[in-house]
Amino acid sequence: MQPNIVRNYAFLLFCVLIALLVQGLAPYWPLAFDRAAISDGQWWRLLSGGWLHHNAAHLWMNLAALCLLWTFLIPPLGGGLCWLLLSLLVALVDAAIWLWVPQTIHYWGLSGALHGLFAIAACLQWLTQKRQAVLWLAGLGGKLLWDLWHPDGMTADWIGTRVHVESHLLGSGLGVILGIVLTLYLSRHSVSTDVNATKG
Repeated sequence: MQPNIVRNYAFLLFCVLIALLVQGLAPYWPLAFDRAAISDGQWWRLLSGGWLHHNAAHLWMNLAALCLLWTFLIPPLGGGLCWLLLSLLVALVDAAIWLWVPQTIHYWGLSGALHGLFAIAACLQWLTQKRQAVLWLAGLGGKLLWDLWHPDGMTADWIGTRVHVESHLLGSGLGVILGIVLTLYLSRHSVSTDVNATKG
């Protein structure tokens, strides 16, 4: 196995270990998203709350989705940047919920950040397969509409709490913004590299 492949998947393992560690420490440390506690100054809950899950089914379902997304994000970004983006999305989604979804008192899960990662992966498809990028974004839009119309279906039964549709919407929006920025940067960087290579 090539060293860069090992390194890329080592970052995935690191993400999984963070989620498992937070889940294990949550009964003993103040890590969960709690609006009152955050308002009282426990701001670190915005960094840790999204890694915490409501039950084991919730945890493993999101970790499985993360592993699947990782395979699409590694080619254009690499494992290190994937980890940074996931951590950033966890914090941004939690902060957005705290700021703009006042009715949410407690929140669990990576699903908002995972929707953001999927949106980033979809935008990055524009670099090589524009039609696929459009299909992925359309699929994401369809999934969000389904969440809005059926928020308390089978998934809610599995995870033991309601599906937090607001986090999915926020994560997707943040992911599209980050995805567009990354796509523009990579596109311009690729053009610059090609021009320099031609001059050389």
